[in-house]
Amino acid sequence: MRQYRLLGLLGLILWLAACTPPEPTPVPTLPPVPPTAAVIIVTRPPIIQETPTPSVSFDVGPYVGEWRLNFRYQFDGGPTIAQIRFVGGYNLRVNADGSVDGQGMLTTAVSHPGCAASVLEDGLIHTVFAGRLQQGANGVEMVFTLRAAEPTRRERYLLNCNTFTEPAEIEQQTLWPALDALDAQPYVLAMQPGAVFQKTDDLAAVSGQILQGTLMTEIRLSR
Repeated sequence: MRQYRLLGLLGLILWLAACTPPEPTPVPTLPPVPPTAAVIIVTRPPIIQETPTPSVSFDVGPYVGEWRLNFRYQFDGGPTIAQIRFVGGYNLRVNADGSVDGQGMLTTAVSHPGCAASVLEDGLIHTVFAGRLQQGANGVEMVFTLRAAEPTRRERYLLNCNTFTEPAEIEQQTLWPALDALDAQPYVLAMQPGAVFQKTDDLAAVSGQILQGTLMTEIRLSR
């Protein structure tokens, strides 16, 4: 009887062992991920290559330094104001590369026979000067242009005549339309003290009667 009990106990132990779930297999541990290095993007400034200044084929040395350029534009016979003058002086500097820098402005003045004519505002015309030296047929020359710093600005005048019931205010552009119609620029002037450019033009002939009167131009160079 005891023998049967032992056999029953042994069977129970075996049955319990068969029903017990196996121990879970341990999950393998992954090696630590190495830290990612920070990526720094460096933007290098572009390499700017300066454009070389064209060399001149003559000795610029005798011309380098300070010069003076005087302008006088005089309009005569205009339909509204008989005479308009634009006068100004420019301080120039000739550089070792043959370029010429300058600054200045033109002052406006008006007159009309039998009337009181005046310029409104300050009458100053700010301009931009650009020039360079070149070898001409008769020696070194300066080639230059004069442009308005404010191309759309209009001149304003006041004209009061005995026949007027009240003064008339006149607004117009005179100098730059005339120079464009004449195709007057660039100017060429011998690079020597005392050199003078003088010319008188009929504006009606070159502008198809849009402009009236004549323009006298005088430019003098000194040092």
